Amino acid sequence: MTTARVTPLGFSVGGAQAGWGAYAGERDPLAACAAALVGARNLRLPRLDRSMLAALVVADLVLAGSEPPAVLVVEVEDGSAARDRAYWATARGRGGADASPTLFAATLPSAVAGEIAMTFGLRGPCVVLAGTADPDVPPGAGAARADPGRGRRCLRVRLLGWDSADGGEASATLD
Repeated sequence: MTTARVTPLGFSVGGAQAGWGAYAGERDPLAACAAALVGARNLRLPRLDRSMLAALVVADLVLAGSEPPAVLVVEVEDGSAARDRAYWATARGRGGADASPTLFAATLPSAVAGEIAMTFGLRGPCVVLAGTADPDVPPGAGAARADPGRGRRCLRVRLLGWDSADGGEASATLD
């Protein structure tokens, strides 16, 4: 099983100490890391929010050099609450005339799964669990205990705490 994490302190693979490595000197290390790792495969990168960037980075880190998994499971702690609030903040004025179509596209938790699938060419089944992630339980071991892949390789991505201004955590396992 391969694991990876992204936090405000950086990224890590397999339990190593988190750090931004070559991206540490960048104005926005997460955006720079995402651009370097997946930018060529995802032209939508500049319009994605931070949780989505982190999800793409952890997915890339665990998938590096391996065959695509048969199944994708995404757990999102707060559903889409943060993105919903950001969208509605743009929609309040002038009867919705200023509503951001870029933000609206990311207001569903399944948007995370869609971006991962499109970026990495995943074609199998996908399960999205919103409001279920528990920070004390490894990705996929909590609400997603069921084996949606029925023994096939599974990429599990979890997003926690992205509703806070301090950032959150994205973690992934490939088993």
